[in-house]
This record gives sequence, C-alpha cells and structure tokens, in this order.
Amino acid sequence: MKYLMHTVIASLVASSGMFSTQVAGKPASESGADAISLFDRAKAAYATGRFSEAQTYLKKVSASDNSLKAEALNLLGKIAHKKGDVAEAKSLYEKALAQDPSLNEARFNLGIAFFDSKDYTEAEKLFVKSLAVTPSSSDIQYNLAVTYERLGKKADAICSYEKAVELDDKNALAHFGLGKIAFADHDVDRAYQEYRTAAALDPNNPDILNNLGCVYNAIGKYPEAIDCFQKALALDPNYANAQRNLGYAQARTSLGISYFKQGDNKKALAEYNQALKIDPDYADAHYNLAVLYQTDNDLKQAILHYRLAIKNDASNALAHNNLGVALAKTGDKDGAKGEFEAALSIKPNYQEAQANLSDISQGK
Repeated sequence: MKYLMHTVIASLVASSGMFSTQVAGKPASESGADAISLFDRAKAAYATGRFSEAQTYLKKVSASDNSLKAEALNLLGKIAHKKGDVAEAKSLYEKALAQDPSLNEARFNLGIAFFDSKDYTEAEKLFVKSLAVTPSSSDIQYNLAVTYERLGKKADAICSYEKAVELDDKNALAHFGLGKIAFADHDVDRAYQEYRTAAALDPNNPDILNNLGCVYNAIGKYPEAIDCFQKALALDPNYANAQRNLGYAQARTSLGISYFKQGDNKKALAEYNQALKIDPDYADAHYNLAVLYQTDNDLKQAILHYRLAIKNDASNALAHNNLGVALAKTGDKDGAKGEFEAALSIKPNYQEAQANLSDISQGK
C-alpha cells in the first residue's frame, strides 16, 4: 500500500521590525546657555554610542528647571531602552510626558516600550495618540500596523500598512508587512509584488530577501529562490541574537528546500544540517530533513527527525502523518495508526491522514 506523505515546509521570518523615529518636539524656550550646551553635547555623545557620557550631561539638564528637561528625560529613556532596561525607559518616557505632554516623540517611544513588553493594547493606544498629533508619519502608521498584527487585528494591520505606504511609498518595512500577510493568506501574487518592492528599497535586509526567496520557492522559481537565500546569508552570517539565529536557520532550511526541489539532495542535506547546527531544536529543519531521508528510503533517519520535529512542534500534523507512513513501511502498524490519529486530532480535515488511517485500519 502506498501511503500519502506531505512534502517540504517553507519558512518565513516573522520579525516585528519595530523602529523609532525622530518626531519633532516642542522648541526649547530660553533655558540658559549652559543647559543648551550640555544638551547638545549629550545628543552628540548619544549619536556616537557614548551612552554613559550622554547620561552624565542629560542628568544635569533634567535636574535643572528649563524647557529642555522633558527632551532630556526622553533621551535618557532612549538610552535605557537601548541598554535593554525597558522598565526604566518607560518610567523616563512617562516623566518626559508629565513634564511636557506635547512631546510626541516621548509618547511614540513609550508605545515602543510597551510593545517590547508585549503590552500591545497599551502600545496601540499610544501609537493612535501619536498619530493624531503627527498624522503624516509613515513610521508611526507602520508601528501601529505591527501592533495590530500582534493583537490579531489583521484588517486594521493591512489598513495601517497601506496608509504607511501611501504616506511614504519607500517604506520598505511596510511593504514587507503587507507581503507577510498576503503570503499567509495564500495571495502569492501580492506577496511577490510587495516583497519585490521591499527588496528593491532595502536590498540589504536579510529578512526581506529570505521571505522573497520563499515566494520564489512557492511559484517554482528555484534558481531565484536560491539567489535570495544566498544573499540573505551573505549579509549577516553570524546573526547576533537568538531571534536572528532563528532567521538564519530559516534561510538555511529554505535554501535546502530549493535544492531539494531541484533534485540536488546532497546540497539540500548540507543546508538542513547547517540549519540544525545553528538551532538544533528548529522543527522545520528536522521535518524537511526527515522528508529528504524518507525520499531516499532511509527510514531510520526519517523516523528520528520526524520525532524531533514533533518534539519541538507538537502541532505539526504533516510530521505526524509522514511519521505514520514511515512507521507503516517498517511494519509498525500500531505506531503508524497512532500517528495518523494524532495528525487528524490537529487537522481534522487532513485528507491524506484520513486516507492513510482508513487503509491501515482495514489492514491494507
């Protein structure tokens, strides 16, 4: 009996892409030459990453009674934010707003701090308020769109991404956001257009290149997909933090899929193994590696990697089904039946698993 197995999973990056922007603050009134000089020195130090020096100047400015106090507190908040102390950043942004409620940059930055704390409801409120003050800001619209996505408000997210593009058609991240939603909705044509636009505007963004490569894979343009993945990997081979490491593993896995679809199993195997060196628990890499081994009839390795895929992503119905197929081929009918049932418990309308369960239950 030939059981039905599913093939490769393409991986897309889903990074937040939040970014801050400079929103015009309230012009400083007469505050004393010393305070102005200190604030200018602080801004220069901040711009070149000399945060401790900037903090020293800013604390002196914020302790004085002048119109630069709110802006000094806001900049102190940005330094705390860059250092990863989001709670302190929030406190400083709030103090800046208490000092000067019209300082919209502080309100926007506070929204980003709440977003980084995963309080998306509060972030949404702050971005909406910021947008009311600066309705022409493409950047604020973009950040509001990302927040809507996190809140599950897809229609609002699309609307805000589109407004961000209307305000600035060179906003690459807004095009990228539209591409992600389109691809998730299986609108490959729009995803292709949005990712192509984003890549043209920001050709050195590995996340954009990776996702464009996934679209090329989806439409069968494998050489183009390979080119995108290789460019993405060349841009930042180290991926400094865990989130970037995941993106790197995704790109390696996606590159492997392209080689696999072209029939080059040797190169595909090398890419999947590279992905697992970066992230040994990456479920998609284990799944696709298992598919490759199963295609080569190496059932022992296929079963091993399907189980590792399921261990790291228990909701992967495809892995359960394919594991069932592999187990059936080894004669483990009971184990196979259990995997087909597991696949259907996750995805009740999964036709391949339904057919496989029916066949094995009938002893075929």
